Amino acid sequence: MKKGQRVTEIKTGKTGVYLRKNPRQLSIELLIVRWDGDNHESMISTTLLKEGQWNYGK
Repeated sequence: MKKGQRVTEIKTGKTGVYLRKNPRQLSIELLIVRWDGDNHESMISTTLLKEGQWNYGK
């Protein structure tokens, strides 16, 4: 998982959901990652949204 500015972080069990801004592409990226027993992160899915399509809180 690439490092980024994490705007919102919600953890449930071993699944994490991160909502972050991508300054290079001017988009908002929704990352869903899963942790295994060795604390490695594997990305399940990535959704890119254009700026202005999603109202988010800091």
